Amino acid sequence: MATQETGLVTVATFRNYIEANIAKTKLESEGIRAFLAGDTIVTLNPLYSVAFGWIKLQVGPGDSDKARAILDQEWAPPEPPVADAAEPPSCPECGASDAYAYRFDRHLAYRLWAILAVIGMAGGITELWPFAFVFNFGLAAIIAGAIAGVIALFAGPQWLCGNCGYHWKD
Repeated sequence: MATQETGLVTVATFRNYIEANIAKTKLESEGIRAFLAGDTIVTLNPLYSVAFGWIKLQVGPGDSDKARAILDQEWAPPEPPVADAAEPPSCPECGASDAYAYRFDRHLAYRLWAILAVIGMAGGITELWPFAFVFNFGLAAIIAGAIAGVIALFAGPQWLCGNCGYHWKD
């Protein structure tokens, strides 16, 4: 069905901008000029998608049959190359080779820092009665939050031995 304003034919509709863009790229790789209609409004406000009619993939009237045939083909992305996995180091304590890497959870430390900073700031406001009990802990909370933030910044990957439980850094 060709639209009167543009003379373009809608060959497919999509609920998701990523899928629509993949299909558009697929058509363009086959030499068919394709356009997305409604992608901006659907991406900015998904609640309008049903009223607007989703994202429309449109092509010229002469390319519509070829475009539909291309889109109907089974397609899978190419497999990514497999990188050679490096051997984990041996445990310096027991010599076992079943060590695995882990990282200090920075997100947890940042959340802790934010909570302690809020408690510390709220403790400085004595006019707010519910937070008056925190006043004595305000400075301590700010210092503890700063320590958690520094730990999160400088904590690097560590190794844990699956055999004896020994922790070490490279």
